Amino acid sequence: MSKRGFELYIQRFTFLEQPLWPVIFGCTSLEAASQDLDPKRFLKTHLHLEALPTEVIPKGRKIVLMLRNPKDTAISYYHFYKNPGFRAASVSNLEQFLENFLEGRVASGSWWKWTKRYLEFAEKNPENILLLQYDDLKDNFVEYVGKLSGFLGFETSQEDIEIVEKVCSKNDVRQRMDNSMNFVVRKGDNSWKGVMSSEMAEKFDQKTRETFGEDTKWRFF
Repeated sequence: MSKRGFELYIQRFTFLEQPLWPVIFGCTSLEAASQDLDPKRFLKTHLHLEALPTEVIPKGRKIVLMLRNPKDTAISYYHFYKNPGFRAASVSNLEQFLENFLEGRVASGSWWKWTKRYLEFAEKNPENILLLQYDDLKDNFVEYVGKLSGFLGFETSQEDIEIVEKVCSKNDVRQRMDNSMNFVVRKGDNSWKGVMSSEMAEKFDQKTRETFGEDTKWRFF
């Protein structure tokens, strides 16, 4: 994907954090790319619940939350930190990064606090938020697309679903990327296995048990 292509992608599906992107990635025209858009559009974000625009909750904006195993999240984030295009932070080695992740000393803060607040919000506002599990997406893609389209009020045909499945596949995404944007497209689920030590994995699991309990229905272990 060329820099211009990336800007068009951001224009179609922009970030709430977008004002920070020129600082992080050096894409000085990204802010201009988001102007004059239809107010009814999709926005994506890594922001904590409390950092969302004040109108999101009282006006009942639809939220789709993608939940992921924290160990996979940390490994993915580590490789993102190593991306030469990510200028907001530096990282020395995997072990130190994982310790920082456990303590919430990364750009998005604590994954456990972030996730817990959204789950608490979802319990009180089930009509406004759809919870999906990243780890199940590959095996339940059609089911998830059905849930998502129903939640957003769209009608989708089998042909629509097949097109979405193709353009969202790792191979298709890799073909659209090029080295100019230094984007990372990795394995997906269970990427932590064989990379994270058993001791570190247990630290993650212990923090997860302390935050969500042993019997959480989400695949966080």
